[in-house]
Amino acid sequence: MKPALLQSFRSSRIFAEGWNAARTSLLDIAQADKNPYPPGPEHQRWSEGFAQAQSR
Repeated sequence: MKPALLQSFRSSRIFAEGWNAARTSLLDIAQADKNPYPPGPEHQRWSEGFAQAQSR
């Protein structure tokens, strides 16, 4: 796989982790504090997934 494709795939998986965390936590906003990534791009992407799952 090309590096850019790998990065896109990893980013989508991180987003999905955040999404799944929100859906399995019964949409409890306090779960957002359980983001397993340090501040940075991965942390932001996980939070985006979490937030999007809560908005549905």
